[in-house]
Amino acid sequence: MKQLLQRKVRNHKSGIISNVLNRISNGIVEAINGKIQILKRGARG
Repeated sequence: MKQLLQRKVRNHKSGIISNVLNRISNGIVEAINGKIQILKRGARG
């Protein structure tokens, strides 16, 4: 289990560092995605 975590951290190292340094949220994207899902649900009837 420890090796799996180490591998995941190593594979995503640049993204992790970028997130810590920039603190950019994906909240806007998630909100848009939520609205799309609601529209899709409504389209089914």
